[in-house]
Amino acid sequence: MSALDAFYSTWSRAKDTFGAGTPTDGSQYDGSSSKLMQLQSTIKSAAPDDRWQGTASQAYAAANEEHAAVYQKLADLDKKMAAEVTNAANIVTTGRTQLDNTKSWVDSAVNSLPTSLSAQAREKSLIPIAKEGITQVNHTVQNANTEMNTIAGRVTGLRGEFDALTDQKFARDQGEGKGKGEGEKNGDENAPTEPGAKPGEPGGPEFVIGPPTKPDISWDEDFEYNSAEPGWKDYLKRAEWEAKLAGGRLLRADLDDATQMYRHYWDNDGKPIEFDYEEAYREDPGIRANVDDQISRAQRGAEELIRAGNTSFSMTGDATQTTNYPTTENWQKAVGGYQQWSSADVKVEGNRVTMTVTVHAEDHYNFNRGQADIGTGASDNENGRFTELGWAKPFDSHGEVTRTVSWELGSAPPVDQGGQPQFNPGREDRVDGRGSPGGIRPPDNNRNTGGVTLP
Repeated sequence: MSALDAFYSTWSRAKDTFGAGTPTDGSQYDGSSSKLMQLQSTIKSAAPDDRWQGTASQAYAAANEEHAAVYQKLADLDKKMAAEVTNAANIVTTGRTQLDNTKSWVDSAVNSLPTSLSAQAREKSLIPIAKEGITQVNHTVQNANTEMNTIAGRVTGLRGEFDALTDQKFARDQGEGKGKGEGEKNGDENAPTEPGAKPGEPGGPEFVIGPPTKPDISWDEDFEYNSAEPGWKDYLKRAEWEAKLAGGRLLRADLDDATQMYRHYWDNDGKPIEFDYEEAYREDPGIRANVDDQISRAQRGAEELIRAGNTSFSMTGDATQTTNYPTTENWQKAVGGYQQWSSADVKVEGNRVTMTVTVHAEDHYNFNRGQADIGTGASDNENGRFTELGWAKPFDSHGEVTRTVSWELGSAPPVDQGGQPQFNPGREDRVDGRGSPGGIRPPDNNRNTGGVTLP
């Protein structure tokens, strides 16, 4: 790689990190502060007039004034939160501009070199230009990191002020809404308990002859979509979580798949999305063990069909809950516990079996009432609340891995007795960045799975 190639590679990675599209500023939060001011005005208008006298009137007036003051403070804090979101957007915009200016400077410096230079002399002249360009790029990224960390600290301080105010007593808590009962079943663990007699149906052998057929999988929903009305605390929580998302997507490129999934949750359209199961296989030992186990299951299923007299055939299997939970923070937050099934083309030549098998991963991105994020311990209920308000919508996701394996008939791998115990932590707090190393680098997920751009 030449010196100039090294610069353009570094610049391109940094540019990808800053994303594309117009960064979301704090203007969208003006509505919540306005609503809080309206609530303050409503409360003030309910103050007792001179027709109501006495101790009760005085006590009511004092409580009324106190509540109005709280709404004023909440509106002020909401404006401060909006300002921090705008500050984060400005950092992104400034970083993009600085990167463009650096590239323009390098391009101009390269174009100014005499055309008469030999190839060796030209490369030697390019080295200091590329070095200066890379230095400028690094400064841009480092400054953005520092400034975003400063914003994160201020947002944490605002969170403390929000909490202090919301702890004050009101006659009615507008932040509470309708939802499912606390005792209802949590988790996404409704895998068929029996293997399928026909492709995609339960009852019979696990694998049957037939084309790839996705099994029918049911998912639990603990938070009923659009079942509640927002209160002032909900607007504050939304501002907080969207600010976390904006910061996480810039500062935690190692969580690119997790933040992409969380961004799609806020898209609020419920459309299925594909994740890069190949990348997950490379990066996460737990997911790798799940895929390898499913391939072994397919080998055993193929041998059963071969013993029944089949030699060249296609087969498809049932869905099962994965045994191993992801070990990396990115994939814990992106898919968590999920189900998988496999389909394959099998050919037998003598005693040799060759199988091209595709392992299909299936997940439903949602939040589980009463559970918590494995990394932070924060409750799923906060993000599940956004579903109840109709602001964010759960969705199905899927991915697949294809492998070709060959073995001697009768030597398929035995049932795996190992693996980690399955558990079902919540899905909340996906973008706050605890528990794994950071550092800006370009997202390496499948570009077909959706945009990797700042909100």
